[in-house]
Amino acid sequence: MRLLLLAMLMMPLWNLALGQSYPVGPGDLLRINVLELEQITGDFRVDENGNLLLPLLKEVGVKDRTLLQIRNLIGEQLMKGGFVNSPQVFVDIVEVVYKPIRVIGAVKQPGKITSMSPDMNILDALAEVGGLMENADDEFVVKRKGPAGITNKTFKYSELIKEDEKDKYHPVLPGDTIAVPVKRPIIVSILGEVNRQGQMIFGGVTEVTILRVIAAAGGFTDYAKRGSVKIHRYNEEKEGVEVIEVDVRRILDRGKNEAVTDKNEDIEIKHDDVVIVP
Repeated sequence: MRLLLLAMLMMPLWNLALGQSYPVGPGDLLRINVLELEQITGDFRVDENGNLLLPLLKEVGVKDRTLLQIRNLIGEQLMKGGFVNSPQVFVDIVEVVYKPIRVIGAVKQPGKITSMSPDMNILDALAEVGGLMENADDEFVVKRKGPAGITNKTFKYSELIKEDEKDKYHPVLPGDTIAVPVKRPIIVSILGEVNRQGQMIFGGVTEVTILRVIAAAGGFTDYAKRGSVKIHRYNEEKEGVEVIEVDVRRILDRGKNEAVTDKNEDIEIKHDDVVIVP
């Protein structure tokens, strides 16, 4: 009993999480540990027919069985063959080929990850494929198929790399798909007293500010009321347009005669904002 408890405590959390969900298949490399039988302790690869070739037992059909099912199956066959009365069997995954992790989209080397450690997390997986492209969106999705169907969980790369060490463990499991979209351009319209009115498209950027939009529009005209610039922005929660008034004069004057405050900091512009300069 003590041996069983010790072995369970030593088992990686990654494999405990897989035990009831991941269906093993051809190409997967399994680590089998039978405490009473050294002959069936080692790494064994599932053949193209979905079988494990084990000493004493020969062929064991494991395709589409979970780790727990395989453990029970090996135990049953060992008892049936008279090799041991109460076998203590442990099964881990060393290499995943049948249902690898897939990383697609705006990463440097999109493809499959087959060799993974038990503690692999999202940042590890992204590093395996070379990291994000320059045009990658900050927000990406991890798709996972479970008993209840496919779930999609959204993460932000900027938040993951800022998290404390204790909060960074967002594990990836065999069969997961990490989808990193290309960053969409930020499109803004500007009207009124600027030298070039119209739609502005800012591609490959993470942030656009009010000063950048005005600069892209050729700057203010001589008649512009710089202290009364308005941003019209759709608010999804309120299901309507909100108007944000900005004193651009204070932003331009910051650092000269006054400290930077919330009122005179450069304002971030969102996708589909309309900037009006009276």
